[in-house]
Amino acid sequence: MTSLRIPLLLAAALPAFALELDPDDPHVAKRRENEARAAAWLEGLPRNENTKSWPGVHADKDAQTVLVIAESTGLAVNAIIEFPLVGLVSNHDYEALALMLGKPSHLAEAVEWIGMPRGRPVARRAARFWPKGERMSVTVARLGDPAGAAEPIGAWIKNRTDDTPAFAEPFTYTGSVWTDGVCAADGEAPGSVISSFNEPLTLFDVPEIADKGNVYGSLSNARKLEKGALLVFAFKMERPRLVEMSVVAKPGDTMPLEMDTAQFVAILPRLVKPDAPGDVFVQWSFDDNLTVLAAVKYASVISAIEGPGGIRVDGPAPGQLYYRAFLPNPAWIPREERLVQPFELHLDRDGDGAWKRTLVSIDEDWTAADKITPDLTINPHPLADDWETALPRIIAEKDPENRKSALFVFAPPDTPLSAFMPMVRLLQPRLYETHVFGQKFPE
Repeated sequence: MTSLRIPLLLAAALPAFALELDPDDPHVAKRRENEARAAAWLEGLPRNENTKSWPGVHADKDAQTVLVIAESTGLAVNAIIEFPLVGLVSNHDYEALALMLGKPSHLAEAVEWIGMPRGRPVARRAARFWPKGERMSVTVARLGDPAGAAEPIGAWIKNRTDDTPAFAEPFTYTGSVWTDGVCAADGEAPGSVISSFNEPLTLFDVPEIADKGNVYGSLSNARKLEKGALLVFAFKMERPRLVEMSVVAKPGDTMPLEMDTAQFVAILPRLVKPDAPGDVFVQWSFDDNLTVLAAVKYASVISAIEGPGGIRVDGPAPGQLYYRAFLPNPAWIPREERLVQPFELHLDRDGDGAWKRTLVSIDEDWTAADKITPDLTINPHPLADDWETALPRIIAEKDPENRKSALFVFAPPDTPLSAFMPMVRLLQPRLYETHVFGQKFPE
């Protein structure tokens, strides 16, 4: 656990952004020594019009490299590592390889000063599941090692299952989240500079979909280092590889509905970047004139070609649905099997062929003794022409504490998206997670 901390000032040459240490902590003397060594290291680096320094950070445009000095956390060999590098005030220092002696935001400024564009982190609510940005390789060396001694960061961190080096690919520069000029990576939780899983607030993320629940505990420290040993992390720009596309699926389109999936995967890189395929991010939109069935077919093909060897599906445009909204889990249909009860929107035709729309809210009653599952009360709310005012009112009344975030749409396969998407768009700020079932609800 992290010890109780009080402010400790850095040496004058390294402006204050220091881990607050207990004055009785035996590491205090080592920290002061490291501050002085870091300041001397920074002062001794080459300077010209194409270099620039921040406390503990040095950028070189000609070399397209940023150097960062960091302090080893002293983890034992095989200790779990979740964050290869964190900031000094991070509360995750117990599972990090090192703590940088400068501010993460200064590293971000340096990286962008040499020409690296800021990327975009993952965001579940916005359905952005791939870290987006250009790549930077990272090498690590002990301060004072001879030139050429730096090794890829994967040599310092290993996979626990087979002892192979971690991080075979360069990291994606997502740039963290900035609010009113403040970088979230400068904060305590998690204070991540480099993460081993998809962390929205980190500066550098792994380049694939890597949920924390699937990654946690898979990486460990490969080398024993004295606590406080100084390391130099070198971040170097890789060739540009980010490619962005927007595709609108419309009725009558023959691709990809009538194209073999393998063919589509094979031709996509050639269409985008014939000489050097990169990280292809595709933002998919679904025309409101599509039927639910057609949208499901498109979504099935998109699912088949998404992945590191195919495309990376970008977050949907405003007012659009993430493609997996059309591929819901059928196990969610039986209400008694659900963990939570979302709002439901049911569509059907009346005798004249006009669309009937009904919002359904579900009350849960846990008051009976020894209940394992709640009693459910189903509340249908037929919608008329005043649905634009009725929908927000009903949802506010039935969910006054804003606990629900999902909407299940039940519509026959031949239903055009235009029959319910205006309602979905109205509710998206409140119910941001939509799942469309291409069927009537089985009463």
